[in-house]
Order: sequence, then C-alpha cells, then structure tokens
Amino acid sequence: MNEKFLLPVFSPFRLDYTIWALRRRKNNSIDRWDGRQYSRIIVSKNDPVKIFITQENPSNNPEVSIFLKGKRASSDQTIGDIRLLVQKMLGLDLDLQPFYALLDTDEVIRALVHQFAGVKPPRFPSLFEAMVNAIACQQVTLDVGILMLNRLAEKFGVGFDDDGTLLHAFPRPEDLANASEEEIKKSGFSYQKARAIKELAVDISTNKIKQADLEEMTNQEAIKYLSKLRGLGRWSAEYILLRGLGRINTFPGDDVGAQNNLQRLFHLDQKPGYEEIKKLTSRWHPYEGLVYFHLLLNKLNMNGVMGAIVLGETQNPNLTLAVVVGLGGLAILFIANILATQYSMPNPRKVKNWIEAPLNWLRRLLFHHQVSMQEYSPSEISTYFRVNGRPPKDADYDALAKDNFAGYVLEVGGLVEKPLHLTLADIRNMSKTTQITKHNCIQGWSAVGQWGGVQFGHQIELCHPRPEVRYVVFYAFDNKSTSEPHPSGLGYYYGTIDMELAGHRLTILVYEFNGQPLPVPHGAPLRLRVETQLGFKMVKYIRVIEFVAEYHSIGEGQGVWREDHQNYSTEAGI
Repeated sequence: MNEKFLLPVFSPFRLDYTIWALRRRKNNSIDRWDGRQYSRIIVSKNDPVKIFITQENPSNNPEVSIFLKGKRASSDQTIGDIRLLVQKMLGLDLDLQPFYALLDTDEVIRALVHQFAGVKPPRFPSLFEAMVNAIACQQVTLDVGILMLNRLAEKFGVGFDDDGTLLHAFPRPEDLANASEEEIKKSGFSYQKARAIKELAVDISTNKIKQADLEEMTNQEAIKYLSKLRGLGRWSAEYILLRGLGRINTFPGDDVGAQNNLQRLFHLDQKPGYEEIKKLTSRWHPYEGLVYFHLLLNKLNMNGVMGAIVLGETQNPNLTLAVVVGLGGLAILFIANILATQYSMPNPRKVKNWIEAPLNWLRRLLFHHQVSMQEYSPSEISTYFRVNGRPPKDADYDALAKDNFAGYVLEVGGLVEKPLHLTLADIRNMSKTTQITKHNCIQGWSAVGQWGGVQFGHQIELCHPRPEVRYVVFYAFDNKSTSEPHPSGLGYYYGTIDMELAGHRLTILVYEFNGQPLPVPHGAPLRLRVETQLGFKMVKYIRVIEFVAEYHSIGEGQGVWREDHQNYSTEAGI
C-alpha cells in the first residue's frame, strides 16, 4: 500500500544540503539520495516502510512531499509517526531566521552561511542510531565507519523487498540485543566496539537508558552521563547531543575534521585544541552546531562530494537512452566546434570579445557580492611552487638585483594628488599583511604559497587618486622583446586591474614568499598578488604603478600585455 502527504517547512530550506549533512558520504546505503529524492527504510510496528522525500517548492517557499510504500503505509499511526519522525530528522519545524540575522554580520562565516543557506540541522531517527554512528566512526576514517554501518544494516536490519531489490533499515536495539559480539564484529568492528554496541542495544531495549532522561539533562550533565557508557567519550557524547538529540548549541570540539575546518576558516597556524574551539565557536552561540554542519558541507564541496547534489546518484536502468543522448550531444558539440573554429581562427579577438561580453556581465551579476574564502593553512603550502616565464633581461634590473634591490624605487603616479617614490625599505615599514593562498595558472596548474607584503588599498590611501580614476596599471622591468621573444610581442610587460579589485583585501604588493625575501624567479623585488584572479594578472618585477581613467592608449589598448599580443582576457576572475 502507498500513501502520500505534504509537510510545511520554515524557510529557507534546501533538502539536498540537509540530506548531505545527514549522510556525509556517497557510499551511505542507509540514507539514499538520487540527486532529487531522499529515501530510507523505517520500521513501523515491526513492519518496514520505505519513505521517499522530495522538495516541492523553492527554498524561500518550501514544502516537502512524503511518499510511503509498504504494508502499513496507509495506517493512521504509521503516517502520524513518520510525520513526526521526518520533522525531527530534517529540522523542518525549526525557524532559523535568528541564526541568519546573527551570522550575517560575521565576516568569518557569513560567506558560508550564504552559500549553504537552507540547510537544516539533521538528526538520526533514533538515539541508538546516533550512538552506534558515534562508535563506528571513532578512530577510523568516515568512509570506513559508514562502510561498517552499511554492513551492520545489511546483516541485522529489517529487510524490505523494493520491487526485487532487498533494502535494509538501520538495526533497532532489539535487533542487536540478542546478537553475539562475534556476529557484530564481522561487520568490521573491533572487539571493543562490538561489545559497546551490544551493551547499548541491551540497555536501551530494556529501558536502562532512556532518551527522555537525556532530554531533561543539560549539555554538561548529558556529556558526563554518556561518557560513562562503554565506548563513548567526550567526542561521542557531543556528537550524540548534536546528531541524536538536536542540540544545535553543541560543537563537537574533539572532531578532527571540524578542527581542520576551523583552522582553515580562521587561518590558524595549527589545529585548535578543545578549549580554543569552544572560545572560537562561542561567537555563534546558540548555533555552534549549525555552523558545524555548514563547515561539513563546505568540506564535502571542496572534496567534490557535493557534485552529486547537482548530478545525483542514480541506478536508472535506462542506460541506453542516457548513452544515446550523451553521444548525440557530443556529436552536436563536435560539429559546432568545427564551424566555430573555421570562423574564429582568422578572427580571434572579435570572437573572444563576443563570448566574453555576456559572460563577464553574468559573472559580475551573480558573484559580485561574494567574498573570497580561498585562504589556506601552513600545512597546505606546496613543497614545490612552479615558476612561469624568465627574469627580465634589463640592465637597470640586473644592477638592482646585484645590490639586493637596495637602490630600488617604486614610482606611483598618474591621475593622483600625491605621487609616491617608495624604496623597498619604505614599503617594508608599512603595515604588513600575510596570506596563504592558491595560485591558479591559466595553463591549468596550481600551487599554495605564503605571501607577505602590504595591502594595495594602503597605497591608494597614500596617493589620493582623482575622481576620474577607474584603473590601475602595473608596469614591469620585463622587456618581452628580450625575455620572451614573440613575433608581435614587443615592449614591456604590463597589467591592469580596476579600482574595485585594487581595493580588495586579498590584493597586495608582495616582497616576501614563504617567509623569505621574494626570489627573483617569483618577481623580486615587488610583485602583485590578486588572489581572485588567474596568475597572469599578477604582474611581477614591478617598476611603475599608474592610476588612469582608461587604458586604451596603453600598449595595443587591451589592458594587458598578453591580451595585446596573445588574446588573453582582460578579466580573469576565478
């Protein structure tokens, strides 16, 4: 028998984000997700029921559709029980507007809150499942922990015949209470973990451990109580509070993944300890646990797991149709590529400008408000940082390099009220900023390095640009006619950025690389770092900076030397 009903949800809501925060890995066979629909086996009065959950309306006006399949799917008690269960599991009745209001002013976390707006704090269906998850994932990778949970469900969970495919519910306490520790151990658990799971199953099935008692305790009382149970420590206790009891004011401070996430978020030199984590997360009280889920989603996204939100995970049997559609699309693209190539080869700049005009407009429209989060920890610094290009073949530059750039003077001029002439010592005496970021080259490689220097916004404040200024031009010592011979590539290298980009917090003039004076191959004595752009925008060997109203009279008029001679893009955002 089948049954379907709708549940209201406090907006905003994203089912996909919430399910990924619940299931964590693609190989989770208990909590299933096909890209649009969540499914799971639930046991109702000893009969298995398969639940399907989909989001029917957009994030700002959400509803979820619940479809039940099974012998008891149409009973009033089953419908009522599952209605309450789904509301609890997915946090549908939680109004998180106070959370968004609180964190919208927090520069550290605001970008992630906007990126994953709509995620609700998920919970496991039962306290027992939360406890077993905590035990399974102790001292092993999350992939291994979930694999063991899958095996446990397959061996002990109530089965459900889904049109010839056998699915399993997560084992109930009574399913494991009579199992031997040796049988539990066969799912991959150590003897100690198997014994702990067995004891919890017995204690919960005999009401020695009651969820109602835990719900009446404070966080500290519950942690103290849970930590006395076999197999559970402080991390497990806080994990259970968050994922089993829905205490979203709890941040598991001993969670290694969360420690790494906070180190990256706050740009710390080393992973924070438990007490430091409590101090760092107190700024988000009483929503520390909800931030935990945002950090988890961000990590999944960085690792490529979140791609399944868009592409889905499906076992659709209509593979032939998918192959035909895919090959047909490739054929169309192949023909279009031939025709486009015939026109674009003799007209490269014209075609590039046609393509870039709408794309640049759309990029600015969609991403203009977003804040860059691409900063890394010291442990992520690349052991090898590739160098592109060759040092300048310029007599003046060679003379400066031989004297360790003691005679170097940076000229800052153009349409400014106060032209500047700054020695390297002058620049080093300015307020220093250090950032660990990823360099993204247009050639496809990337590397992480630590850069030290001064924010370019400080130079803007010192020279007082005139109101008509729209761009900043950086001229290098690098004469391309000698350092990189090219049939039409004569003249000194230069690059241009607009004033908004020049004032970005990650735009700096660099004189240090990985804690040492900037080496010649990397652009000594001074180079530009614009971490929101591709590498060719970051001019090395800077000799002059000019503030201008337009750049069409400079070089070939395209704003970048490589655009002038090699048809690179003036805008190169990442």
